[in-house]
Amino acid sequence: MNSLDILQTAPFNLSTKSAQEIIHQIANMSLADKVGQLFFLLHFDKTAHGDMFDICKKYKPGGLMFRPTNEDVTKSLVKFADKEMAIRPFFSANVESGANALIAQETGYGSPMLLSATNDDQLVAQAVCDMASVSASAGVNMTFSPVVDLQLNPDNPITQTRSFGDQVDQVIRMSEQFVKGFLQYQILPVIKHFPGDGVDNRDHHLLPSVNSLSFPEWLATYGKVYKTLIDQGAPCIMAGHILLPDYERTQFPDIADHEIKPATLSSHLLKGLLRRQLGFNGLIITDASTMGGFNSFYPRKQAVVETIKAGCDMLLFTTDVAEDYQSVYQAAEIGEISAARLNEALVRILGAKGDVNGQRKSSIKNK
Repeated sequence: MNSLDILQTAPFNLSTKSAQEIIHQIANMSLADKVGQLFFLLHFDKTAHGDMFDICKKYKPGGLMFRPTNEDVTKSLVKFADKEMAIRPFFSANVESGANALIAQETGYGSPMLLSATNDDQLVAQAVCDMASVSASAGVNMTFSPVVDLQLNPDNPITQTRSFGDQVDQVIRMSEQFVKGFLQYQILPVIKHFPGDGVDNRDHHLLPSVNSLSFPEWLATYGKVYKTLIDQGAPCIMAGHILLPDYERTQFPDIADHEIKPATLSSHLLKGLLRRQLGFNGLIITDASTMGGFNSFYPRKQAVVETIKAGCDMLLFTTDVAEDYQSVYQAAEIGEISAARLNEALVRILGAKGDVNGQRKSSIKNK
């Protein structure tokens, strides 16, 4: 699939002219600028490498994620980016249950599970529009939500009330309201955490999680959720530090146990299951790469390279921005990350940015 094909078949809905402009833009970018776009940094006012403005000027990251702050902070970064950065970053937050995840003074709606328990699509849609409206006014153009995991294990430390529940159709209905509501305000929703959390009791902040469902069971549950939302035009997916062993063993019977990796490091799950079988052609972002679940398989300098090679388009967070950037840059320079793979990631990153910067032709497909 060439770059134009990716843009025209991805859920970004760009015009042919806009797609061609993006391809031309990538062809004229330096390697340093290309690598910068792969990084999605956590916003801090001050870091060991300087303030956020200095870091943005030096590394030109593709995205910034805010923790609860105030609107002056978000708007100052947006204003700075528009003036000083040739490519505006994604500005994101975990807006799962309210704009209080972005603006500390805002009031949240309790939790996704609480919203789901109302069983009122119209009420949920109104809540999402409120979240999206406040977030958009603060400058955000991406949200790491909705959580589309199934709460199958009450001892799971991640999903809990962040999930819409354990019923597949209910999770789909609630997720649809979030996806459509945010897209109406030109905010890209990132559905998460592929291939699905909520089965075991592991915390992937500490070690990888395991989705232990058989592959047929997965297709009827998590697979149904993802396939439905993908077919409706969900533009972005977060890959989790989550293994899906039965899929790998079903598709690759000779695979050794140590070769089974979480989605963030597995080309089988990303390129095979997500891209080819489920038909997703949008943007893939890792879950936080500072988690133990990501850093359990390779030394850090190798892990940040392997995730891009495996099929993740953007790396969320760094342990050290200078070291992680240099690791990826060197891998791209020597061809360990191929030019084709790097450009493929850039096509999706810039395609998604074109989508939220006024080049959208239409919104998410209706059912």
